[in-house]
Amino acid sequence: MVGSGSIREVGLGDILRFRPYLTYTYCVNGTWYLGDRIRFGATPESFLPWVAGWWLDRHYPKGRAVQVAYNPADPADAVLQPGVPVWTSTLLVLAVLLGLGGALIPPRASALGGRWERSNTRMDLSALGA
Repeated sequence: MVGSGSIREVGLGDILRFRPYLTYTYCVNGTWYLGDRIRFGATPESFLPWVAGWWLDRHYPKGRAVQVAYNPADPADAVLQPGVPVWTSTLLVLAVLLGLGGALIPPRASALGGRWERSNTRMDLSALGA
């Protein structure tokens, strides 16, 4: 059950963001636990505090019964939204595809369409004063 929720300010330098924070209680084999992790990885954030508050109120209003996923080996390790968010998976797949594409596509000889050739000829730079 969701106990309390709030909005926390997080930021780096001059950029300030707002992140929903909540606590919830759950019972495993007769033992009660207190959790606060919403999901693994990035928690939803916003540059506007009311958006973070709206998200929290919409998904996890105070007193709402919630389903908690927990680690059977360590029931104190719990999360409300298990798994990887879709956008994280999408970004990972896109990064891999771009990396593979860059590795598999041979580089062009010239951006202007010309041809480059290698020469094994050594230049005598002594005439240039080098």
